[in-house]
Amino acid sequence: MHVLARLGIAALLLGSASCLPDNDGNPEWLKLPKGYQPQNADLTFNRVNLERFNLMSEDERSAFVEKMRQQAGSFRGQAVLKSGTGLGAGMDDSKYGDYELQGSTQEILYEITIDYSVFTTPELGRGLAPHRPFEFSGTVVDVHYQSEDKPRKLTVKVKADDVRAITK
Repeated sequence: MHVLARLGIAALLLGSASCLPDNDGNPEWLKLPKGYQPQNADLTFNRVNLERFNLMSEDERSAFVEKMRQQAGSFRGQAVLKSGTGLGAGMDDSKYGDYELQGSTQEILYEITIDYSVFTTPELGRGLAPHRPFEFSGTVVDVHYQSEDKPRKLTVKVKADDVRAITK
């Protein structure tokens, strides 16, 4: 009887080891995959490109955003999914897609974070898991930079042609 109890306790301890936090305090199953690198990946607003954007004058930023709008499919981004919802035909943003994903990043540069509204199809958007990272590419619809606020925030709307979960 004591042997079975000891084996049961050992199995319980081994089975729950993956749920225990490691050095950074997060359990393994809560960690974001290594492919989620919004600061360093080849993205439109990674750390280097966001620093360039931050240093631009208001007129330079407007010209940069207008140039991005005209380059279909040129925007690339990554975010952690907050929510996804279908858009009715009468909604203002439904002209960009039938499904809207709301995502955000942690700080990319200094205290600057990015909030994304990604417009796509239900087929591409519904398969994503909440609170998990995804990557997307498409055409910029709008960019709003709150440069005077603390913390600063960039809000970007993208009409996405490609949306994928980041799993590795």
